[in-house]
Amino acid sequence: MQSSRRLGTPWMLALWAPPALLVLIPLIAMQLSSEMAWSPGDFLAAALLGLALGGGFELATRSSGSTAYRAAAALALLAGLGLVWVNLAVGIVGSEGNPANLLFMLIPLLALIGTAIARLRPRGMAWAMAVTGVAQLLLAGVAPFSAIFALPWFASAWLFRKAARD
Repeated sequence: MQSSRRLGTPWMLALWAPPALLVLIPLIAMQLSSEMAWSPGDFLAAALLGLALGGGFELATRSSGSTAYRAAAALALLAGLGLVWVNLAVGIVGSEGNPANLLFMLIPLLALIGTAIARLRPRGMAWAMAVTGVAQLLLAGVAPFSAIFALPWFASAWLFRKAARD
């Protein structure tokens, strides 16, 4: 737990600023353009995603002082956020209303389940992210371009494995 003591106010600001921007940028854009029209539900979804991103990374920084571990966690969180964001915004298969898009929401859920099973330990996290990457590749049969999302999952697995060895 000593790594959490090294995180002072400047680090917390740096940690929580990007998730806050997930909500602030669209809010500002709506003032500048009529093409940007978010509903309250859109802002709620962005706020929840921001909380998940910031909270997940804060948990990772408190779990390990390893740079490899933190980089792995950041990659996994950004991969999950990107996948959910694209899926909610425009959809991966057709439009965002296509029922096949629900399959892609299972990928971040799989990563979360794997994280819970691994209890944030680097070796288990490496396996969880590798399995998530394989699941992402399997869904590429539904939408081939979605295979690109497997790269950060595999990179995260590699970094968690490096953290486990260190």
